[in-house]
Order: sequence, then structure tokens, then C-alpha cells
Amino acid sequence: YFHEHGYVVVRDILDVPSCNATVSEIWDILEGKCVPPSGVDRDASSSSVKRDDPSTHDKSHGWPNYTEYGILGKIIASSPCSWKNRHNPKLYALYRLLLGTPRLFCKIDRYGIVRPTVSVKHPDGRLVDYPDRSTQFPIHW
Repeated sequence: YFHEHGYVVVRDILDVPSCNATVSEIWDILEGKCVPPSGVDRDASSSSVKRDDPSTHDKSHGWPNYTEYGILGKIIASSPCSWKNRHNPKLYALYRLLLGTPRLFCKIDRYGIVRPTVSVKHPDGRLVDYPDRSTQFPIHW
């Protein structure tokens, strides 16, 4: 399937605590609570993005550039969780199997995120549509 279609869905590579820690770490970067190690395209300290307030998930509050591509700006995914995930033994075993070789090279990339655009729930219970936040270009994941 992978060789014919170019993708495969595999469950349980990362456990729930690892996934939650990674999501939290990405939000910490977006909220300016920690500065990503490199590749910042904005001043993270001036961010007023709040993970629980969708009205702040835009450029006027410090949301990174390139979101129309589903990419979080120039933020390089080189945080502790991203490296831990890349070196996960289950992930390594999966890529060994898919690519047919034990000779794998670990590379860095950027984070990707697609913000919800329809009936987005706000802290006060309102549901708001954000058609301007939709991904404008086909994404590869």
C-alpha cells in the first residue's frame, strides 16, 4: 500500500503522553512561553496567542507566517519532544520496514498545523466560522 499510494496510517507509534507533551510544547512556543531553538520568524515574546482562545489564532496576535500552507512559519521543529519523537524506536522500526533499510538519517523539519475553520468553539461558548483561516494550498500530510 505504501509503495503504491505513497502513504500509510499506523497506530500506536507514539503513546498518548508523548503526543500530549508534543502538542503542549508546540502551544508553549506559539504562546511565547518558550522560544524555539532556531528559525523564528517573529518575536515570540510579543505573542498574545492563547491556546484556549481561537480568536487569538491569527497573525495580529503573533501567529506565525505560512499558515495558508499548514506550516508554522519558519519555526524549526528542534524542541525536546520533537527530537524524542524522531528517535522513537517504534518509528525507526516502521521506517526501516517501509524503506527496506536500516540506514536511516534523522532530519529536521517544521511543525505543521491546520486550524479549525467551521463552528470553532470559543471560551464563552460561541461558535464562530473562520473561512479566512482555511489552508489555501494542497498540503502533503
